[in-house]
Amino acid sequence: MKKDIRVLAIIPARGGSKSIPKKNIHDVCGMPLIHYSIKAANESALIDAVIVSTDSPEIAEIAKLCDGEVPFLRPAEFAQDDSRDVEYLRHAVEWVRKERGWHPEIIVMVPPTSPSRTAADLDRAIQHLIDSNADSVRTVVHNPHFNPYKMWRKISGSEDRIEPIFENGYNGLPRQEIGDNYYQPVAIAYVMKVENIDKGELWGEDIRMVPFPLERFTDIDTYDDLHHAEQVLKIYSQA
Repeated sequence: MKKDIRVLAIIPARGGSKSIPKKNIHDVCGMPLIHYSIKAANESALIDAVIVSTDSPEIAEIAKLCDGEVPFLRPAEFAQDDSRDVEYLRHAVEWVRKERGWHPEIIVMVPPTSPSRTAADLDRAIQHLIDSNADSVRTVVHNPHFNPYKMWRKISGSEDRIEPIFENGYNGLPRQEIGDNYYQPVAIAYVMKVENIDKGELWGEDIRMVPFPLERFTDIDTYDDLHHAEQVLKIYSQA
């Protein structure tokens, strides 16, 4: 491990998943889901150190078997359903500063929910932050079915009345007028300067994107997503 820890990857793996119990260690193509994030981060050319942040002793043990480093258990106060990402990230940063003497400049969040990512995918996002000197970088996909101007919401307090999300949203306008320059975030990598975390925020003002092909990625929230992720892994030989 390098003496100068500039880029720190944090793999968040809370134990309290509701949609899929024990999601982060669920079997995916014969391996625990978290295995794929640990493997990609460990193989990155730009990441100097990788830690898993979990509140679950069971996840911690499985992560260690997958060559993950779990130097602490995340305090329960940062592992609730309504806990903000910045809380456990700041806890991890403060822990490595105090206990390891590391002073990272860049944090890379590597959620287990995108198992088809590779080390090269992570490095692409990190390098874009370094080259652009932005505050943060988000990985995205261009999804033609995801256009906020075509989306509607139920009016609060009503039974079935709806309204466009945007006041000037879709109202029979031609597709050319709506445009399609919209991107959907996908949890391949979220890269940010540590100074953002120190200020209690994630993204800062200058946020850049790195687009990836829609067909190669999925965020796992449901059992259908798990099935899809397995198919993607088999196609792209990441399993």
